[in-house]
Amino acid sequence: MKKKRLLLTLIATGCVAALAYSSMQEAVHEEQIGLSKTSVFETPAPPAVEESVSDPGGNTRLPRTNPLGPPRVPHLVADFLPISQSDNLCLDCHFIDEAEEGGPVPLPESHYVDYRNAPDEKRDAPVGARYYCLSCHVPQTDAAPLVGNEFGK
Repeated sequence: MKKKRLLLTLIATGCVAALAYSSMQEAVHEEQIGLSKTSVFETPAPPAVEESVSDPGGNTRLPRTNPLGPPRVPHLVADFLPISQSDNLCLDCHFIDEAEEGGPVPLPESHYVDYRNAPDEKRDAPVGARYYCLSCHVPQTDAAPLVGNEFGK
């Protein structure tokens, strides 16, 4: 019984000491939180970026940010909006079987497979959300990365 009481007293003393020590620590200042080193109560304007204004085939493709990431769109996309399942101008060029030198890139096989409902079945047309290209593929811009990327190095 005495051992149990002694153990509980030591645990309680340790908890009180930990609380006292943590209350002596300085609080993290609001400008040290997050990627932006400004106050969390301010809404800084993002730096202006310029999208690629070249026509399809008129720009070089940038490397992917990681091997499994979607490629960035190397041409202007404003003329192709809005994109929907019934009205998708991207498919007019990219719904092809094989790539030709300097031509559009065909859709990958993953766009024809419904991994949620039928992962073993390849369809003849893109499935589900794969019709809305800009949910994964973004236009190239001159924006600087927010953080460094050392993926794969």
